[in-house]
Amino acid sequence: MTTVATEAIAKELLYSYGAIIVLLISIIGYFLNKWIRAIEGLTDAVGSLKVIIGIIQNNQTNFSESCNYKHSIIDNRLKKHSEKLEEFTDEITKVKLDVVSHHK
Repeated sequence: MTTVATEAIAKELLYSYGAIIVLLISIIGYFLNKWIRAIEGLTDAVGSLKVIIGIIQNNQTNFSESCNYKHSIIDNRLKKHSEKLEEFTDEITKVKLDVVSHHK
């Protein structure tokens, strides 16, 4: 073989290797691009979830405050009812004693 033929073969091999390298880099670039888009989608989803979690926490705080207010009202009413029941119990006891004492 002559040096010209060897140089031609070397050039063809170099072009072939260059084409293979370009092809491989293109494939890698394609998958990297898909990966970047997936990461961007996940980032957007996480941002949306953070907003939703903030709203839910705010709603839960409002419900909790509302429940505490309502519980205090209910507790107050229960206390008043309990006091009235005690008064009625005392009155019934007095009436029973009066009835027993009048029938003797």
